[in-house]
Amino acid sequence: MLRAFLITLVLIYVILGGLFQSFVQPLIVMVSVPFAFIGVVVGFFIMGQPMGMFSTIGIIALAGIVVNDSLILIDFINRERSRGLGRNASILKASAARLRPIILTSITTVLGLMPMVLGLFGVDDFLRPMAMAIAWGLSFSTVLCLVVVPCVYRIFDDFSMLITHKPLAHNIVAEPSPDSPSADKTTAAEPA
Repeated sequence: MLRAFLITLVLIYVILGGLFQSFVQPLIVMVSVPFAFIGVVVGFFIMGQPMGMFSTIGIIALAGIVVNDSLILIDFINRERSRGLGRNASILKASAARLRPIILTSITTVLGLMPMVLGLFGVDDFLRPMAMAIAWGLSFSTVLCLVVVPCVYRIFDDFSMLITHKPLAHNIVAEPSPDSPSADKTTAAEPA
């Protein structure tokens, strides 16, 4: 199981590295994975359940699920920075704009797993530990993702500026937005 978990983390890193075209930004996204594991341990302790093989399978599945929230957040920050918005302003805008979608997707997933976690329609000894791992891990990682990931992004951006003298989002090509003055100039210069 440990080998499968490590392979999962490597594959997630490779996919995110290709998406962001960066070696550093996938690490920021993957910060939520340890938070998910903390949530799993706390959840199993609160419910008085032992962790076994099926809960470990749930943790492996959880590693792929929890990166979605921070992926959405980091992608939005990068887009705003590519449009010329400053680092702090883009972090604040991304946190405000993505708060509701992140919380709603996590809540719907957790609520969908609750009947299985609580054993409302019968207890399944195989699926219940997996559902518990995903529900508790996703709950913790969502809350901590919204607080910690923007802070980690800023820390990594500071290190990037210190070492390479470039921000993390330097490789993103700026796309003019419809509201930008440059977009108005290009459309005005085109013949009718």
